[in-house]
Amino acid sequence: MQLIQGSTTVAQNKATEAKEVYQRAGSKPMPSYVSPVAKGLTSTEHYIYNDLTHGLSIREIATKQNIAEKTVKFHSTRIYKKLGVKSVKGLMALEIGYYRGAL
Repeated sequence: MQLIQGSTTVAQNKATEAKEVYQRAGSKPMPSYVSPVAKGLTSTEHYIYNDLTHGLSIREIATKQNIAEKTVKFHSTRIYKKLGVKSVKGLMALEIGYYRGAL
């Protein structure tokens, strides 16, 4: 039993350490929910993707993520290209299609 508790403590310490490394490097860990539609996106792109598909504006996302609006637009463009859509409406169509079983 002590071995399991010790392993759990080590794992928790490693997880905390990894999170701190991400934060120091300026990167974010993946969000707790990652849409199956959004495979191949970076962690920052996932956060922006989630915000876009939840109806937030570019300005709202910039404020929430504490980044410039221009940065949100840059990442949005990369998301559109990676997923083969041209707008937020395209992202929404992908999400709806996936959950309705069309994809």
